[in-house]
Amino acid sequence: MIILDKNQKLKFNQVTIGTGANGSFFVRNNLQTYNNFRERIQGLRYMIVDGDKIEQKNTRNQLFSSDEVGEYKVYSLAERYGEHYSLDVLASTEYVPELEHLDTLFGDDTEAFRILVGCVDNNRAKRS
Repeated sequence: MIILDKNQKLKFNQVTIGTGANGSFFVRNNLQTYNNFRERIQGLRYMIVDGDKIEQKNTRNQLFSSDEVGEYKVYSLAERYGEHYSLDVLASTEYVPELEHLDTLFGDDTEAFRILVGCVDNNRAKRS
């Protein structure tokens, strides 16, 4: 168990994989939460990962518009919500084929809480 002082600030290093129907909404809501608790955060490294580009069909149930079709989902979300909440949001268009690849996505800060969130929405990705 970790017991925190009420004035203690925390460092987070989060990787969210998948920015489709579940992931696009999660990223927006999660960044809003970090923004709301900004005074309790000492540092945040927020990385979103997905190799998919926006297709017209994605505009029906994901947080993308028709004028974004053809762009990478992660770039669209990172730019939009990073700018809106004034947070640095990193984006990777690589898929994560092996567990060892996660270490490179998390970066070097060993003092930060590491948070991995899986929002993949297809069976092939879930099996990997």
